[in-house]
Amino acid sequence: MNGPHSLPHILLGTALALALLYIGVRLVAYARKRSAGAYALGAALMLFGVGNVQDPPNEKFLEAQQPKPRKGNESGDPPDDEAT
Repeated sequence: MNGPHSLPHILLGTALALALLYIGVRLVAYARKRSAGAYALGAALMLFGVGNVQDPPNEKFLEAQQPKPRKGNESGDPPDDEAT
């Protein structure tokens, strides 16, 4: 040990880690209730940059919006053969 002050530092660090873990567990349980207060708390935390918020991947959605080439003969007027 480095001195008489290391035991209080260890105890304080352990207590702080346990308190943060307890608060995290309680916040998750509160958020699972899906109450309005949980949404407000989540919005307030996002203002301060707590949490990683990303848009969901939408490559499949964008791919579905692209027009796909048609296979086979298309219906409609036949092509003009006047060029030959």
